[in-house]
Amino acid sequence: MKLIGKGGHASSPELARDPLQAAVEILTENRKILQKFQKEIENKTFVCTLPYLKAGEAPNAIPEHATLRGTMRTLKEELTLEYNSLLHEMCERVCNKRGIKLDLKIDVYYPVVDNSLKQTEIVTEIAKQVYGEENVSSEHLPLLASEDFSYYLKEAPGTFFFPASGKASTNYSGLHTATYDFDDDAIEKASEMFYRIALHRFGLNLDT
Repeated sequence: MKLIGKGGHASSPELARDPLQAAVEILTENRKILQKFQKEIENKTFVCTLPYLKAGEAPNAIPEHATLRGTMRTLKEELTLEYNSLLHEMCERVCNKRGIKLDLKIDVYYPVVDNSLKQTEIVTEIAKQVYGEENVSSEHLPLLASEDFSYYLKEAPGTFFFPASGKASTNYSGLHTATYDFDDDAIEKASEMFYRIALHRFGLNLDT
């Protein structure tokens, strides 16, 4: 969202309409909205994060505009509609009170990854053969990461899974962190997974 106000000198804030203050209030009010979704957040069916705020360049100038960006993910469409409605209403209220013009745009990027049951069962059994049954788990599901594989699942049955190296530790850095380092040791087992999936798909058994 873009908040457009009136810039000015920091020595005379009363002559400006500060979009940064509106952005801060929107962030605070958004936390109150999210409290309404606490049960869904705890059940991992909804999450909303606004991690991007940019406004101004100079310490002695009130900026003319501020930009907020974030992401909202859910497994239920009705939650999307409810949150969007509350967000619009709140942003308009805050901006009208402060004399700020609001330009709010919500884009829909990816549908939910809805794995097919049969294909999931097949991949689970193959994973147990490759990694060992004790290393195959759905413990951290559902996961609210966006994934364009969801478009494939709208065209054909399939399943999305995560190969791993089995070297998880407290020092592990997750995706999108500055210290993430891909574990090359994961490649061998992951390659075997896809190899065995292909064999199963074509009804082949090359181990005998």
